[in-house]
Amino acid sequence: MNGADLLGILVILFFAILQAFRGRNGFGKPFLEMLGVIITAAISVSWYPGLARAVGLPESSTLLILFLVIGFIFFIGANVLANFADISSESWDSLLSFFLGIGLGWAVCHILFRFLLLIYGRNSNFGYAVEDSWVAKEVLEFRSFKALVSLLYRARLGPELEE
Repeated sequence: MNGADLLGILVILFFAILQAFRGRNGFGKPFLEMLGVIITAAISVSWYPGLARAVGLPESSTLLILFLVIGFIFFIGANVLANFADISSESWDSLLSFFLGIGLGWAVCHILFRFLLLIYGRNSNFGYAVEDSWVAKEVLEFRSFKALVSLLYRARLGPELEE
């Protein structure tokens, strides 16, 4: 276990515990926030290279600015929607919010690792720590998820794809 492993675990655990406390009275807001952060991370990762070239900013700054601006918009939307539709499962709210916090923390950790790799590069001490880190590889490359989806397709339990 190295520093990148520890950083990833701490970030994910921080958001999981934070969301568990925030979701004590209903897991609607943590669910919407997790969904918003995952969508924000996906948008930020796909848009930052082209936007950085168009605007003339470094890719690391563009990634961070995109993530913060789009994330802020999604957090406002999550708060508004949570006021209208409060989802609760009574005694399970904190536990469900904890697991939703893991998803939120995973997305934040993904952006954090990408940001730090853009700043320091793959040939830096941090880049080498990421190469040796099982947590960073999971967060950045989604290896377990891809393996699970592959198994589902082999077992013919995945969705049908039209050719």
